[in-house]
Amino acid sequence: MFAYAEETGNSGPNIFDEDEYFRLGAILTVDDIAPAVDAVFSLFLAEKSIDSFHPHDWSEEEVAKLGHPKYSTQ
Repeated sequence: MFAYAEETGNSGPNIFDEDEYFRLGAILTVDDIAPAVDAVFSLFLAEKSIDSFHPHDWSEEEVAKLGHPKYSTQ
């Protein structure tokens, strides 16, 4: 079993403050998806000439492009 967890928002020093924005999500899988994901992100990062990818800095349309067949490793 593999778990890929990601958080977004800011837990800050007052994590139980209802005004703080914080979300946690995960993908659970029986297969290691890291090689396929790495292949997609490596191509995307090279195409954009950037070192890292933070989806909150991109439009929904730009993030959706990661699903385009040209990024497929299969």
